[in-house]
Parts: sequence; C-alpha cells; structure tokens
Amino acid sequence: MVSRIAAWLRAPEPGFKRGFLAAAVLALVIASLAGVLRFRAMQTLPMDWDELVYLRVAYVYAQLIEREQWAGIPQVPFNPEHPPLVKLAYGVAITSLDRDPPIRPQATGTRIPVELREEFRRARLLSVAAGTAQVYLVALLNPLAGLFLAIDSYHIRYTSEIMLEAIPGFFAVLAIVLFGASWRPRERGTRKLDAAYLYSSAVSIGLAVSGKYTYALVALAILPFLLARAGRWRVSVSYIALAFLVFFATNPALWLDPLAGMADAFSFHARFSGENARAWWHPLALMAHTVHDDHHAAYFAAWPDRLLLLFAAVGIVRTARHRPTWLVWALLGVAFLVTWPTKWAHYPLLALPALAMCAGYGLAWCAETLAATWRRLKTSRGTTA
Repeated sequence: MVSRIAAWLRAPEPGFKRGFLAAAVLALVIASLAGVLRFRAMQTLPMDWDELVYLRVAYVYAQLIEREQWAGIPQVPFNPEHPPLVKLAYGVAITSLDRDPPIRPQATGTRIPVELREEFRRARLLSVAAGTAQVYLVALLNPLAGLFLAIDSYHIRYTSEIMLEAIPGFFAVLAIVLFGASWRPRERGTRKLDAAYLYSSAVSIGLAVSGKYTYALVALAILPFLLARAGRWRVSVSYIALAFLVFFATNPALWLDPLAGMADAFSFHARFSGENARAWWHPLALMAHTVHDDHHAAYFAAWPDRLLLLFAAVGIVRTARHRPTWLVWALLGVAFLVTWPTKWAHYPLLALPALAMCAGYGLAWCAETLAATWRRLKTSRGTTA
C-alpha cells in the first residue's frame, strides 16, 4: 500500500497536449462566457457589507500611494486579520479618482451609493478579471471543468464583488497548473524537471497566500507531490523557501513585526470563528442550495452548483489518476470547510476550482459510460436480429 501511494505521488501529471492551440481557443471561449456572466453580475449585484470594509482600507492605501508615503503602507492598522495584497490592488485601482467620499456602514443587499459607483466599478472589474482568468486556466486543462467553474453561482458572485477571493484564487490555480507542468514524462518512465515552471509555481503560491491566508491549503496540497517527485532535497527546500520569501515580500503587514502580525491575524480568526460557528454540513448545504444564506439567488441559477457537487463525487477516481494534485486540493478544501467553525458563503471558493476539475472528469466518465452502454445495446440488438 505504501509503495502504491509513493508511486502515485511520484507519477507526473499530463501536461499540455498536442493541439494546444485548439485547447487554448476552446478555453478562451469558455472564459469568455465566464467573463460575460461575471461582468453582468458586477453591474447588477447589490452591495455586500464586506465590500465596504475592503474599500475603506483600499482608500487608505490609495492615499498613501498617491502621496508616495510608502513607509506608511506597513503601518495601516485596519483589517489586520487578512493580508493586505488584494486590498493594495484595489487601492491601486482607485488611485486616480482623487477623492475620499464618506463610506457609511450599510446592510448587505442595499444599492451601491451613487458617490461610490466608480470605485465599485473599478475594484469589481479587477475581481472579474481574476475570476475569469481562473476559469481560463482550468478550462485549458479540462474544458468541462472550466465550464462548471464558469457557471457556478458562488464563483460568479464572489469573483464579481470587492472581495478577497478572486485574486488569490487565480494565483492558487496558476500555482497548481505550473506545478503539474513542472515534471514532463520522458522515455522509460523517467521525468524531466522544468525549473522555470516549478519556481514560477512557488512564486504563485507565495502570492496566493499573501492574498488570503487560507490559500496555504493549496501549498499543503502541493507539498507531498513536491517531496515525492523532487528527488533531491535541495529542490524541495528551494521551492518552499522561494514561496515563503515571496509571501513575506508581498505582505507589508509582517514587515515591522512578523510575529505580532501573525498573532493578530490568528487570534482574530480564532475568536471570530468561535462567535460565528455553524453546523459542519453547512457549506455543503450552501453549495447544494438546500439552505439560504443571503446569496441573492435571483441573480443566479442553482442547478449548475448541484450538478458540480454530484459529478465531483463521481470523478474522484479519474481525477486521482489524471490530476492528483487537484484531487488533494479538493479534499483538503472540503475538509477545511466542514471543520472550520465559521462558514460564510464565500468560503467554498477555496475549493471550487478543484471541485470543478473533479466534476469535469466525473461528467466525462458518465458520458463515456453512457456511450459505451449504448453501443453495447445496439450491438446486442443487431446480433439478436
């Protein structure tokens, strides 16, 4: 059993196949659909309360950038429970507006204030671009998986708002894609390491985690495969070191006092999770749309989400064979969702790209099985006749 697991971890994943241009064009078509759906959601969705929180911090960063007060960026005290990279990106997006309108607390589901429409448009457009890019990368490996992700209602909503999921999610998907392409099969079962892909994956991991701490789960998904495939310990150590250096370099909140910064973040989440705990099954019920959690259901269709979960379960075996790192990401993501006490509706985005990959393989298996059954029935009828 141990030897089989070791062989599974070491086996290289399929890279980009012949006919890459055709695959890229098909992925572009699927990503275009994703972009249209997210752009429409960007324009029509009402305001989410969290958007105001992140926009308020983005204004602070925008003012520091405009005044070239770079030393003030690591000292921003607001919203320390999340790393600043995404909020900095939002700040860059609104720098040229040269205004600071008052941001008043408002309930989720209310209309965007007129004085904030341009801020919302710019910042939301950044999320739309990152969410659409996620779909493109997934579709490049598996068009059916890309289609599942393109039409998933949770992914549409939370990559169309001023939230923290879209940008780190893009870097997480990019890290997995690059890591999978790092070892290319050669003759006689040997593997060729492509260092450019491997270390680009490490950079992407660092950026994903400095976008949102929970995306460290993607690093955990990669780690066992890295250790099994690297062969030399120096490769693994250099990968981990590079990912950590990028994470630290792009996380100004840790520059002045790293230990205090991490302690503040973890203490907040520990306290917050205790105050907002829900049943372990709540994320699964959300994704299956059997419970309501302020998801503005009128803007989206629920049935694609239910099909994603169903086909993801069916596709586990085939995903394990063809895209094992994606399967481990999916399993770790679901494990986090059901064990972490806080279970907001945007948390499933941590696992949705990997679940979509499993669903793509599950749908393909079902289609192939139905086609084979149909052929057997036709053959048996012909023989009987």
